[in-house]
Amino acid sequence: ATIDKLLVKASEGLVQGGAKKTLVEAGGASITSFQLPAPPKPNPTDPNAESGLTVPKSLLNVGWFIKDTTLVMGNGAGTLRSVLARWDGEHTATFAGNPIYRYIAKHGASDGPQPVLEWYFDPITTVQSVILASDPNNFQAQLALGFLPTLGLDKVKAIGGTVNIATPKFDEVTRTVIYVDTPRTGALNILKFPAVAQQPPKWVPASSTSYWSLNWDLQAAWRGVANIVDSFNAQGPGTFDQLADEAARQPNGPMIHPKKDLIDHLSGRIQLITDSPETAEGQPSASRMLLALGIKNASGITATIGKLANTPGSPLVARQFRGVTIYDLPNPLQAGAGVGTDGMALAVHQGQLMLAMPGTLLEQIIRGDVKPLSESAEYKQLATAFPTRTSVISFGKSDSQMKSVYDLIKGGGLPLPPNAGANALPLDFTKLPPFETIKKYLQPSGTYIIPDENGVVIVGFSLRPKSKP
Repeated sequence: ATIDKLLVKASEGLVQGGAKKTLVEAGGASITSFQLPAPPKPNPTDPNAESGLTVPKSLLNVGWFIKDTTLVMGNGAGTLRSVLARWDGEHTATFAGNPIYRYIAKHGASDGPQPVLEWYFDPITTVQSVILASDPNNFQAQLALGFLPTLGLDKVKAIGGTVNIATPKFDEVTRTVIYVDTPRTGALNILKFPAVAQQPPKWVPASSTSYWSLNWDLQAAWRGVANIVDSFNAQGPGTFDQLADEAARQPNGPMIHPKKDLIDHLSGRIQLITDSPETAEGQPSASRMLLALGIKNASGITATIGKLANTPGSPLVARQFRGVTIYDLPNPLQAGAGVGTDGMALAVHQGQLMLAMPGTLLEQIIRGDVKPLSESAEYKQLATAFPTRTSVISFGKSDSQMKSVYDLIKGGGLPLPPNAGANALPLDFTKLPPFETIKKYLQPSGTYIIPDENGVVIVGFSLRPKSKP
């Protein structure tokens, strides 16, 4: 009864807006369909007229029907008739028989109850359909579509997944599957992330609000970029490598070859950590961040940094901290800031090329006097769901990440557009409860990505709120 009332109101509103209403009987259901008025076309002779995209005719139709206990909505009677024709599932062509959907549904299945959400999206076909329906004579759009096979993006056939809540182990579990046809070509060759055993090293502190680790095949990425650049250049194969060689021979530059002096010395392991240490007043300070690039040739990377530091005009300033050479890069926006406090800092330490902002986080990691993240109870509990080998793993403390934002809103510090009026947001956020009230609902979360024979599988999950004793 409630749905019926809402549909009546929706119908009245559409008719008042100029839509033409029709009723069609099909498959034992009544289809309510509307033809929406087409938006006026801009006057090409009026310099003040607003330009816009042509709305496809298919999007000017909208309708719905109720069958059994399901409300179905779609773009017009034709679409809805096709649904009713397949209602009993006995039709020879149903979406459930789509092999790509079946693959995604199988790999997107999760433990626990029935998913609260299942979704599927064909990005390339959707983009092609919208462009062709909007303006089939648009040369630029046709040209862009023509580049999809060259870039290999036409291999991305579909993206889909599920969302589960209140599972036996976790509060929420999301699974996403990206289906890619083989063999992969073009830009997809850049995105190769082999699965390996990985966990936070001992130098990652338990105070981190987030941790992210990725294993990337950098050599394959370099070849992938080279192939794309070469394919778009009239000179053909070797163009990209020639550009890299020329960059390394610039007389006024650091004489660094991007591949030989950097890529070839890195392992492909990339780690990122953030934290928000509290000040003496108990208020969170600005977030700190550290990026760590795994090294397979420490002497080579050290030599590369030395070239950068010794280049005339280089802003890098070397200093010693507990036997480690730190190179400070002052923050240009905060001239006169103290060493290692507000600017960036980099160093080779623990088999990593570490780049931190500010440098205080790098100093903390060099001291190594804090509890490791890998030994924290929260991480251990989440890590039980990580596969043995992964392409990506991540860990995040939702409460720590949200506290500064929540305090900003509650304190009236929410930024508004410059032209917003006094009543643009008529809400008194100072009446929000203390953060501790909602903190228990913001539990740590984890994510992992594993490669699949036809793409990748991405799984995210969060712990269940702690029950009261």
